Amino acid sequence: MKKILLPDELIIDAIYTLYYQSKEEGYFFPGEIHEFWELVYIIKGYICLILDGKEFILGPGDLMFYAENQNHVFWADRKTAPDFLTISFDISFIHSDFYKDRVFKADSKIKSIFKDILKLRNEAFEGGIISYSMKQKPEGKLPKQYIRVLLTELMLYLFVFLNNEKSVDYSKVDTISIDINPLVKKGIGYIQKNIDKKIYISEICRYVAVSQTYFNKLFRKNTGMSVVEYINTEKLKKSKQLLRVTERSITSISEDVGFSTVYYFSNLFKKKYGISPTQYRNSIL
Repeated sequence: MKKILLPDELIIDAIYTLYYQSKEEGYFFPGEIHEFWELVYIIKGYICLILDGKEFILGPGDLMFYAENQNHVFWADRKTAPDFLTISFDISFIHSDFYKDRVFKADSKIKSIFKDILKLRNEAFEGGIISYSMKQKPEGKLPKQYIRVLLTELMLYLFVFLNNEKSVDYSKVDTISIDINPLVKKGIGYIQKNIDKKIYISEICRYVAVSQTYFNKLFRKNTGMSVVEYINTEKLKKSKQLLRVTERSITSISEDVGFSTVYYFSNLFKKKYGISPTQYRNSIL
């Protein structure tokens, strides 16, 4: 009898985090960029997500992926504290773009997979489901492998069975309202899209059509930081990514993220992270 080979087309190469998060009403996450994929599954409440400048509103049963190197910022609803599951991982799949910028609605099959993943998390790793740590228990090898199988099953199920279904676009649903000022969301979207340029507050305010004084006050009220603080934070995150994955000079990277001088960039970087850009690059070689 002839053997039929079954090579894997989709492979989960690694899992970095798997934990349950509960955030207070109105929580603001200023965003991050990382070199792996991340899955967020909303269990309770609502969050407003800005992903590379695109806005989405996620509610109970919604599932979304952040691709590698995709900037993501989110707010929690000011009336209902959200609970959600976060899984970060590496994936090898030629069609991985299928999962980008889409909101999937969990059906009974998907909910069952997440239920099993949550159960196995406690059996495979120490610290419980709310722990960021992924230290494996001595008896956790098979539960850990099973988690990877379930995550693979989830990704395959979405691609094979939901490929022809229209994903849910909560950025255009009028019945859901997150108490975040739309001008601030629009301003953050502008910043994300232009993070590689020198960004002036006057340009942002022209874009959102309000005065600088009003926008600064509104931005701090909604995010807890000034517009300049947020812009610099986003630029420094982008610079860390470039320091990790390119061999470009510090001066060139400073220009790539829109800082006026390399001296100013280096000072901000050291103030933020405690080491210079050069020290950071050397530490990851």
